[in-house]
Amino acid sequence: MKDASHFFKKGMALLLLIFAGLTAHANPSRMEAPYSKGKTSSSAADCTYTFSPANKTVSAEAGRGELTVTTGANCTWTVAVDAAAGWITITSDANGTGAGMAAYSYKANMSPEQRTGTLTIGAQT
Repeated sequence: MKDASHFFKKGMALLLLIFAGLTAHANPSRMEAPYSKGKTSSSAADCTYTFSPANKTVSAEAGRGELTVTTGANCTWTVAVDAAAGWITITSDANGTGAGMAAYSYKANMSPEQRTGTLTIGAQT
């Protein structure tokens, strides 16, 4: 058993050295960042989001609305309803990539008090 574990340790060390050698040959130049040519994807940091309308006033009656989302072609987004606004429901797919549209509905306000609700898309409210 002792010989087998000794052989295994040497084998793992050899595999690590081979892997390190292959990695060094795969990227001989440290001057250029990997995958810098032909970039086809965006990171979340590259994405900005706008939507319209930015604000909407609705009547006390139930109704529906839509938001147009504008962002980069490879940017993903999710529509989220503020937890205090249980009277708003997303009625379309709440996720998208690139420009798109999100639909929502809202329940009638049975209270004499005004209410507010917030939708968030890509950290924008």
